[in-house]
Amino acid sequence: SGRFTRYLYQPDDPRGIGSGIVWSITETREAGQRSIWLAVDGAGLDRLVLPGLPPATDHNAETTVFRHYLPAPGDQH
Repeated sequence: SGRFTRYLYQPDDPRGIGSGIVWSITETREAGQRSIWLAVDGAGLDRLVLPGLPPATDHNAETTVFRHYLPAPGDQH
């Protein structure tokens, strides 16, 4: 679509991106679902699930939910 969506870190928003610093980004596709994975500074991994294949053109930033995956307690990696 040639468009960009910008997500700002909001510390009080549990549904938002987990940090203002993103170290790495990758995309996965499984069972007709696209996910964008972000390695975020000090906050583990975030997953943004996007509907449909190919890339959706009706993405709504207002209803976006980032799922947060934190390291296990005591895990140094």
